[in-house]
This record gives sequence, structure tokens and C-alpha cells, in this order.
Amino acid sequence: MFSFKNFNIRFSLQLALFGVLIILSVIFYKERLLADSGYYLLRMINQGWPRVEHHRYILALSQFLPWLGATAGLPLKAILILYSLNHVLFPLSVFLILTIHYKKHFHGYLLVFLQISGITTGFYVPMFEMYYAAPLLLLLDAALNSESGYGRWIVILFSSFFILSSHPVSVILLFAILVSKYLNDKKIIWPEYLVLFLIFATITLFKTIQPSEYEAGKTSAILQGFSDGKYTIDWFWDRLVFMSNLQFAAILLIFISLIVFVIKRQWLNFTMTIIFTAGISFLAALNTGQTEYSRYNEQVWFPLSILAMILLPGLFALNYTEKYKTRAIAVFMVFFVFRAGSIINEGILYSDRTANLEQIISELRKREGQFFVVSDSVASPSGMPGANWSYPVESMLLSAISGPEKAISICTTEDFYYNKVNEQLNGSNYLFRRFEVEPLNSVNQKYFKLKAGNYIFIDESLSY
Repeated sequence: MFSFKNFNIRFSLQLALFGVLIILSVIFYKERLLADSGYYLLRMINQGWPRVEHHRYILALSQFLPWLGATAGLPLKAILILYSLNHVLFPLSVFLILTIHYKKHFHGYLLVFLQISGITTGFYVPMFEMYYAAPLLLLLDAALNSESGYGRWIVILFSSFFILSSHPVSVILLFAILVSKYLNDKKIIWPEYLVLFLIFATITLFKTIQPSEYEAGKTSAILQGFSDGKYTIDWFWDRLVFMSNLQFAAILLIFISLIVFVIKRQWLNFTMTIIFTAGISFLAALNTGQTEYSRYNEQVWFPLSILAMILLPGLFALNYTEKYKTRAIAVFMVFFVFRAGSIINEGILYSDRTANLEQIISELRKREGQFFVVSDSVASPSGMPGANWSYPVESMLLSAISGPEKAISICTTEDFYYNKVNEQLNGSNYLFRRFEVEPLNSVNQKYFKLKAGNYIFIDESLSY
């Protein structure tokens, strides 16, 4: 039972850290519509139900609050804010369960760590499956180590289903938790492990029967890379050097774990850590195209942060002294301030991008029509982040905040001519995003009212 006495300094501090993330989520709610983030939100609003693709059902959790808002008929601005908040309130809710029910009094720091470690641009594309699987891995681990009961089984079933049906690397991380638990407890809890296996087998069978073209394409591209001799030692080395900069904090924590395992002569734990770190790094490297800082590469290497969270040997364990805990928290606070500063700086850049898009929207509202093509130089002035393939999605969402009749769709020349997608446009449809054309009647009329019309080209002399 929860009591206000539990609101000690550390609990309040962890809440305060989440509070900072909540404030940032509200301030930058428009910027958090980038790429996949805006795509899934607009899909959800139009279809009236959380959008799930590639059988990754955990995506529904990322759209829960905005779906409630859309179902309740809230204004679009409120839905956008709820969407941004959803990505912080979910790990916050997991933190409260872990702290109040499972008495895990330091897990809030781990959950906050997962919100900021190796993440900069990724903060503005927050619906990534692994960002949701990570808190659930902590929750499942706590449930597996708790006493039996109906509530425990509900948590196990809920967490394991969404973990195992999310990103494929989540399965590896869950296996890391089970191996670690076995090495520490020296026993297997057969009923629970059997349930996990059955869920995994069912999901795998379903994905085999109805394979995802996206996942099949990724696998095919990687295999083709092996056939072409693409993956040389130098190729892997470049990506490992890139990883050491991108995921420095996670690598440091994993290294500390290895040192502790050596000191305690826990050689099996040491070997397990090496194997899982190498395996996850290998898979991440295969999915890293260019070694450049981007939200995609941040997400590709993010599992190392989760692994560090899983394997870190008792950073806040009860057997350590209060002095050690205080020092560890102080170090974490410095890390949090540093990472939050990087995220804010990135947010300022994207705020300039948003302001530029809103100025374009304001200028184009003075003209006839709802569908426009602007040059790439207008959409992406020097010094600003690029337009991205989600530009049409973002323009729809931001313009419709002023009302459904105010909605306009803006794409760049690159979007318009991409793979000759423009040849599919006929006046009764519109460019949903660079890769897809949708009929006008597919939009949610409560939030977007689009009239038939052709795309109008705007030259570079657009002034605002």
C-alpha cells in the first residue's frame, strides 16, 4: 500500500528528473513529430485506432494517450501534446509500479538513464519500439523475482507479450535477463519460462505466416552485403569507433560491470556480458549505413544502453553503503544535466525548423489551394535540420492546429518526384508522405478537411 511516507528525498528526486523530461516534452511537442513519430500519429488519427506495423504491437502503447484524446474529440493541439507526453508518462508509470509495488527504490534512475543515454535527435522521434520495450524489461524482471500471485502473472503476460512482439533485438535482451537471473539464482522457474517460450513461439509462427516486407527487406539487404564482401574488418572497425562515441556512457557502465565480475570472480557473468555486448554490437553495426549522428543510428545502437541497465551489477544495490549510493547519484545527476543540455540544444535547432515550416504555412494560406510543392532550399535553409520524408505529415498536423479547414499539405520537390510518385496524383488524392499517396476521403474529417485540387509549385522567391 502506498503511503506519503515513501516520498523521501530520493523518490522525490527521481520524480523531479521525470518532471524535467515532462517539461521538455511539452515545450518541444511540435518538434517531436519528426519522421516515424509524426507518421504513426497521423495514421492513428485518420484510422481512429493505434497504428501497428510489422506485427510490432508495442507501437500501440506509444499511441495510447493521443488515441484516448482523439476518441474523446479533444482539439488537435491537445492530442499532439498528449502524444509527446505519452513517451515520458509511460516509463514514469512503470517507475511508480516498480517503486511502490516492487520496492525497487532506485529503478527511476535506470528509467531516466534510458530516456537520455545516447539519445539526442532520438528524443524527437520518441515512438521507437525499443524505447517502450526497455521499461517493460525492467518491469518483467521485477515480476519474475517477486512472489507468486495473480497480479504477478498479469505483469508477466502483459510485459512479455509486448517485449516479444516488439523489435527483434528485444528478444535478445529478454534472453540476457533470463540468463543473468539463472546465473544469480542457479535455478529455473519452469512455469514462467514455459509461458515466455510459448508466447515467443506463437509470435514467431504468426510472423512466419504473415512476414513483414520491411523486416524481410532488411534481412535480405544484410545477407546481400555478406555476399558482396561489404563487411570487412575496416568496415566493422569504423562502426565500433562510431559506437564508442555515440554510446560512451553505456560502454563505460558495461566496462565497469566487467571489472566487478572479475573482482568477484564471477566468470560466467563476465562471459555472458562479453557475448551479449558483442552480439548486439554486431547486429547494430550491420544496420549502420553511414557513420553519422542521426536519430536512426541512435536507435540502432540504443540496445547497448538497455544492456548496460540490465547487467550493471548493483549500482544501487542494498549491500552498498549509503556513501557509495550518494556518490553514484551525484555522478548520475551530472550526467543527466549534460545529456539534457544536449537534447535542449538539439531541440532549439529543430524549433528553428518548426518556425520555418509554420512561416511557410502562414504564407501559403494566403494563396488558393491546399497542396503545395516548395523547393528543398525553402524547406531546409542553411543551418537548419533537413526537411525529412515526414515533411508532408508535419505540415498537415501543424497547419490543422488552427482548425480542420486550415489544413494544408506541403511537400518538397524531392518528395514530389520521388520514384515518380507524382504520377499517381490526380486531384482526388494527396501525398501522405514521400513514399505514399492517399485518397482525400481517408483523412479524419474532424481534424482535416481537404478539398480536391492539384499541387501548386512555389518558387524559391517565397517571402515571409
